[in-house]
Amino acid sequence: MVKLNHKTLIFFSGLVWLGMGIFLLTLGLRLLFNSIEAASLPLLGLLKPYFGGIENAAIGLIAFSLGLGYFKGKYVFKKTVKRVVGKIRSLPNPTYLTSVYSWPYYLLIILMIFLGFSMRYFGLSPDIRGVVDVAVGAGLIQGAIRYFRSIGESATCGSESL
Repeated sequence: MVKLNHKTLIFFSGLVWLGMGIFLLTLGLRLLFNSIEAASLPLLGLLKPYFGGIENAAIGLIAFSLGLGYFKGKYVFKKTVKRVVGKIRSLPNPTYLTSVYSWPYYLLIILMIFLGFSMRYFGLSPDIRGVVDVAVGAGLIQGAIRYFRSIGESATCGSESL
C-alpha cells in the first residue's frame, strides 16, 4: 500500500467532498428545474402564489437551499473538516489513506447514501428532494473549500483558522 503525505491526504479528502457536492448540487438543480414542468408538486405548488409563478418559486427554493447549504457548511461541516484535518496532521507523515478515516466516518457515508436512495425509493416529491440535494451539495462544496484552504496552513495555526 502506498503512503501519502499530509497535503495529499487533505487534498484527496477535499476532492471527494467537492465531487460529491457537485454531483448533489447538479442533481438537485435538475430535479428542481424538471419540477417546473410537473402539474402538482407540494412545495412548488405551495409557494407558487407567493412568488408569482412556478418558475419564480423554483428560483426561491434554489436560493433558500443555497443559503441553507452555506450555513450547513459554515457551522456543521466546518467541525468535521477541522476534525479530519487535525487527525491527518496528527498521523506520521507520510501515512496510509486507510488510517485517516474511522469506522464511524465510513458508516456515516453509507448512511447518507442509503438516505439518498430511500428518498427516491419512498417516492419523495422531486421538488423536496431537489431542495435537500442542493443544500447538502452546497454545504459539501463549502467544506471542500475548507479542506483546500487548510493545505497551505501550518499544523499549528491551521486548525484555528479553518
